[in-house]
Amino acid sequence: MRFCLIATRRLCAAIVAATVVSTTFFACRGGAIVKHKVVNSNALVGLWRSNAFEGQLGSSVESFCFGADGTVTTTVETQAGQLSNSGSYELAGNVLTLRWRSGSSATLKASVDSRKLVLAAESGKARIYKREAATVSCGLPVKSSR
Repeated sequence: MRFCLIATRRLCAAIVAATVVSTTFFACRGGAIVKHKVVNSNALVGLWRSNAFEGQLGSSVESFCFGADGTVTTTVETQAGQLSNSGSYELAGNVLTLRWRSGSSATLKASVDSRKLVLAAESGKARIYKREAATVSCGLPVKSSR
């Protein structure tokens, strides 16, 4: 009986240690291992802009503006015009949840450093954003320098 208690305590300690020490997760995508850092929500604050990509409306550039108060604004500049949305965001570990005013929401995996933000959808598609500004007012719309 005493052996079981000691073994159980060691197992619990090992699980807790692994959880605390593990600040990264790995996801397999197309056979490659992609390493994601656990994100601090303060690191998200600011204006982020993607490179041009081909979207449903042609060549597009997407911007996210994350406020320190938990607000988010996104703007997509497309060949057909500009689309904007705003709402709130919540970051738990490396999982970013966006809740839009319309009532819809999105859940993304997030990885960030001082200059680069990577957001990956559940489908596995990832988009890279570059930091445009660290402190901004996230009013709607966010203007592009495209």
